[in-house]
Amino acid sequence: MKRLFTLLIVTVCLTLSSATVFGQGTKDAPQPGSKFTYGLSSAESGATFTWWVASDVSGLPKLDYLTDYTITGYPTIHPTSVLNKNDVEITWGNNLATVGSPLYVFVEADLDGCKSIRYYTVTPTNSIDLAFVDVTGIILGTPETSDGSDNNSGTHCPDFDVTYSSDDATYNSGKTEVQVRIDRSSSLAAWSFDFTVTGPSVVTSGFVYTTDGASASATGTTVSASANANYVLVTFNVDNVPGTALSITCTVTDGKDVNGAADATSPAPVVHILKVMPVIGSFNL
Repeated sequence: MKRLFTLLIVTVCLTLSSATVFGQGTKDAPQPGSKFTYGLSSAESGATFTWWVASDVSGLPKLDYLTDYTITGYPTIHPTSVLNKNDVEITWGNNLATVGSPLYVFVEADLDGCKSIRYYTVTPTNSIDLAFVDVTGIILGTPETSDGSDNNSGTHCPDFDVTYSSDDATYNSGKTEVQVRIDRSSSLAAWSFDFTVTGPSVVTSGFVYTTDGASASATGTTVSASANANYVLVTFNVDNVPGTALSITCTVTDGKDVNGAADATSPAPVVHILKVMPVIGSFNL
């Protein structure tokens, strides 16, 4: 006797404390490292269920358990039959991009020796998307959550920071702090991008990289972020130039992750304008 079961698509979203929701693919097209629940819309009570993932519709060969995928609650060996286990939470391996496509989530039901089997097709995806926002001089909120709409429209007056000196004998026009944020979505792997700052008369210093994840750092122009970092906040200083408006162009290119995914379209550059700092000549004594 053959019994049929229907797989129910259950959507699981990864929601972060930031204002942005960072996707992990979909149930049909999971990203490496993502987690989704695969369940049955109906199932025979009292049956035992065996779940596995295969690379062929025959159900063989089975993927490498604990490397290519893991099922929450299953033992460390390859899954065996479990009573009433009619839904499973699968964590896809970080190597999913190299495993192949499509893949098949199989379930076999056994009721008193009568068996039925069904599979659900999964096509892994491997992508990364970067967004770029100017959060300099924000009025409300914080740089980590601002969408850039509260940053004086990307234009503001130069700062009088701690290096500034108005003493006629030791006059120093000081520096202005600029902040931009690069947001990552889709990918769940460690990632990187190239970051450059250009502009006539623009002199930069003091670069700092902060994130919501474990780490972010730079070597030359390449900024690297950990797998759990969903944004990188770049903070740096620009030397004020009295009598000159400064057009500061920040550019992000070559976004990618360690799984080989590449940002399809580099985000548009951020251009931040520092208004003219008035020139005051030295005193005539």
